[in-house]
Amino acid sequence: MRNNEGIDILASNPVTKRNISIQVKTTQNKRRWPLNKKVEIPISNLYFIFVNIISDIQQEYFIISSKKLAKLIKENHQKWLNSPNKKGEKHNQTDMREFSDKDGIYLEKWELLEFD
Repeated sequence: MRNNEGIDILASNPVTKRNISIQVKTTQNKRRWPLNKKVEIPISNLYFIFVNIISDIQQEYFIISSKKLAKLIKENHQKWLNSPNKKGEKHNQTDMREFSDKDGIYLEKWELLEFD
């Protein structure tokens, strides 16, 4: 869908006429996904589904709203900038960000996608 940059799935409820957009990111055998700083801008009715492909028959799905992700990424990036690097020096600013959910806080949170 060329007219919807950054949107992989458009979903709508025909009864309520409410729509949501979904962006899907995948990784293999880890609970970390690289992102761009653009995710720090919250977008209403946008959700992210992060997929961890463990095997051909086993996957994990992490669901989070754009608003929650934007806040989380911004806070985590600021913490990273304020912490010293391996040499004890200040980190350099970068456009790269990372979403990580090693504890499974957003694992299988399908109820977030309900839009009555």
